[in-house]
Formats: sequence, structure tokens, C-alpha cells
Amino acid sequence: MTSRAEEVASRCLRAVLASISVGSAIEESDEFRTFQSALERVIPSTLEVEYPWWQHESLDAFRFAVARKLGSEEAEFVGLCLLISDQTWTPLHVRLRIAPQNDKIAWLYCRLGESGTGNGGMLRTPYGSSRETKLLYSVVNRLEFIPWVYTVTHGSPEHAA
Repeated sequence: MTSRAEEVASRCLRAVLASISVGSAIEESDEFRTFQSALERVIPSTLEVEYPWWQHESLDAFRFAVARKLGSEEAEFVGLCLLISDQTWTPLHVRLRIAPQNDKIAWLYCRLGESGTGNGGMLRTPYGSSRETKLLYSVVNRLEFIPWVYTVTHGSPEHAA
């Protein structure tokens, strides 16, 4: 069953992607902000299926160093997410593909949280910290070397094309 947040995320991302070419950066817009608000609910609900710790955590915001269109219905996001419990940032990498004919996420791949000693086993950077921007842009260069705490895949990439 598709959640309301998934429907909103899919519909808004479809609108955002329709107006840009493959490889282009996703710019700020009302639809992109609404997509992000819905994604704040989609990611924790997807993570809690495999990681019970996420039943008691939520996301409050994103800061993306990379937000780009990868295909007609696919996008990638690299940056930070704000954990609601203590208002700290941790790295995030998301690729997702929306279903071509309905408001569903056909495939979602998410890596969240750099291994550390903070709650949930994550490295956490306080909101407003002088290290926040440096961390944001370092995630792109370290993407494949970050010891990710949480990794989850929802759906199937081969059926999402």
C-alpha cells in the first residue's frame, strides 16, 4: 500500500523532473520543497522496516550538495539530513525512481548516517555548527568511502525503468 507521503513525493518529483533535462541540477521550487517534506517521512518509514531504531527517529530537513535528474523518472540526492530528535546533521545519499504511470516510488536506494559514537551509531553535527557546510560538501567526495550506518533498498531497479 502506498503512503500519502510517497504519493506526494512521487507527484512533486514528477513535476520537478518534467521541466529539466537528464543530468541537470534540480533547482529550488515549491514542488521541490514539497517533495523534500514528503521525503522526510518516506525515508524513516522505509528504514524502520529493517532497522527498528528508526521507529523513534524522524527527519526534519535536508541540505543537498547534489540534487540532479538521472533519467526521465529518476533522481539522485547527496548531502545531509537533519535528525529531528537532537537537530543534528548526518550524511545522506538517495537515488530514487518514480513509477511511470502512478504516484508511487518504484525504487529507492538510501544510505544514511556516517558511523560514529552518536545516538543511532551515527556521527552527528549540530545544526548551525561551523562544520556544517564543510561536511555537506565533503560528502560528495567521500560518497563511496563513508562507513554508512543504514542502507536500505525499496523496490526493484530493473522493474523501475
